[in-house]
Amino acid sequence: MLAALLASAVYIGLKVRSSHLEGASVTTELDLVDSCIEQGDTRQALSVLGRVEKRAFSVYDRLGIYKRYAVLGEDAKAEKCLLKALRHFPKDTVLLAVYTNFLLRRNRVAEAFRRAAPLSGTEYGSLYAESVLRQALLTGDGADRLFSRKKSFLFFGRGKSADDDAAFDGARFLDERFIPVYCDAYTGTRISKWIRNAALLYMLDGRYGEAADLFPSELATVHDALFWGILFYDSARYAESLQSLLAVDALDDGEIRKNIAESAELKALMSDDYYILGDDASAQAMREEILSPDSPYMQAYVQNRTPSLGKLLPLLYMNTALFARNSGNLASQYERLYELVNYYPLYVPGLAAYGEYALASQRRPKEDDLYLQLRAAGLRTVGMEERDAAPVVSLEDVLGRIDDALRQDKSPALLVLREEVLAAAEPGLEKSEKASRVWRLLERNALAPGLYPPEIMRYAVLVLLHNGAEQDAERLFDDYLRAAARDRADGDAGTVDPALHPEQLSLWECELSAYFTVRGQDYVAAQKLYQYIIDHYAARTPVMNTSGQNASVVNAYVNQGNIYAGYNAAPQALALLNKAVSRVSEPQLKAEVLYRSAVESYRMGSSKDAIRSLQYALSLNPSHNRARLLLKQVQATKD
Repeated sequence: MLAALLASAVYIGLKVRSSHLEGASVTTELDLVDSCIEQGDTRQALSVLGRVEKRAFSVYDRLGIYKRYAVLGEDAKAEKCLLKALRHFPKDTVLLAVYTNFLLRRNRVAEAFRRAAPLSGTEYGSLYAESVLRQALLTGDGADRLFSRKKSFLFFGRGKSADDDAAFDGARFLDERFIPVYCDAYTGTRISKWIRNAALLYMLDGRYGEAADLFPSELATVHDALFWGILFYDSARYAESLQSLLAVDALDDGEIRKNIAESAELKALMSDDYYILGDDASAQAMREEILSPDSPYMQAYVQNRTPSLGKLLPLLYMNTALFARNSGNLASQYERLYELVNYYPLYVPGLAAYGEYALASQRRPKEDDLYLQLRAAGLRTVGMEERDAAPVVSLEDVLGRIDDALRQDKSPALLVLREEVLAAAEPGLEKSEKASRVWRLLERNALAPGLYPPEIMRYAVLVLLHNGAEQDAERLFDDYLRAAARDRADGDAGTVDPALHPEQLSLWECELSAYFTVRGQDYVAAQKLYQYIIDHYAARTPVMNTSGQNASVVNAYVNQGNIYAGYNAAPQALALLNKAVSRVSEPQLKAEVLYRSAVESYRMGSSKDAIRSLQYALSLNPSHNRARLLLKQVQATKD
């Protein structure tokens, strides 16, 4: 047995060595073939190739022989060489790629298509993509036939008829099964349109995350940067969106700068990215760059009334006004809102913001005798100058603008805004009168039994709650939810359990549902609803609107924190209250939230944190007596 093993080892060694020598011999003879080709001795070259082909074993030797046959124009011999190699190495992608290319260059598309599938996803995937697309164009086949597992009929399908070009159906290339094909086409060609096509198919199916994951390693054109910037934005990947959009300047050859509308939309999108990422100053700078009277964007709009700019500019005015409000710059807020309602008198959010400004300006404390004496003397303090720069807007002015808009658009939002302004203009109304006005508003705007426009329903429920009619408000709201569920379900019962299906509710519906569940002491359901609000609305959104979204999120944090506090879960309560504090800008509300967070800190034994929160609360609202009492208690305990 030992002798046999030794003999076997010697045999294997000799075979390996012989193979190596034969390989070297093949290389030498291929060099001889090249020499014959250079000298034009085709007969001798073919003779040597025929001899050496019998001794070729490796893939690269066989490819070398194929290459010489191809150079000599011997297609039949070249193909025979490749087929023989593929029988020995059926999974070799290089051989398969060479043969697929051979077939495609000779318009044997069906055969190439049959062979090319294993190339998908490899560095030779573009050959697979070419075979699929050419097969589709040649036969008129769609995805069902092209990608069916039963492919026998594909390779001998009908030929392209004379009418195919006229009847070309591009929609069949929108099937998501073409996504790998387009990706393979991009891998081989680096033509960015291919990878954008793949991403668009994901987007058509609403799969923005998967589309964004196709982002290439480099941006080649301005259109690439814009496409991926918008896609990342729609995928809520704002940092990547901004990075792509910032690349536009480096890639722009002047095309974007010439297109004023497209350039403005680019800057507006970058402004949204900056805002969502927390860079308010950069966001505002982008908006001001567009809204400046001397900017090419404003000049283009004034001269040409470009429709796309007409849709964009109101949003920019709105966000600029609200940025000014959040920054405490009332003069700038008024200036932008005044421009907004004059340039776009039918823009409902603008009228609402202008109305809110008017109501806030009406609530400003009147100047005392000292200030009046200074004015009489022709003097003004800095505070007086700021006050004068942000004038008080009369409610009559707002009502007049709303009535003008209502003559052209009976929007429910405008109807509600008119009611709000009328109520503010008559602060002495009895609670019963306010409630009766709500019922009249509902009666005039019913869509179906129990169903009303959402804006009107929200206003009605809130007015009833604020005027002591809580039972009426809850009954009205419950009827509305049932009617809305029936409407969504096309007449069926639908669901009316908000905690089970909060995704079917709008923000205000979810918030009111949570309020009523707390009132009914169903705290588990309330927690689900508040958590849904936090999860889905706490992130920054691109439009700083007046719908109260941030206030709703703050309320959700505070109320969720209160529920945890009721469970004696102080750490969870404190974490939620601290998140609420970071989102509140109004001093009195911030002081209240700080007081509640101090209670939880003190309950956890952290007197230092409690004192800090209470001192901050009193600096914001010195009349907060509960905070003052608790501060004394904590300081006494600490001492």
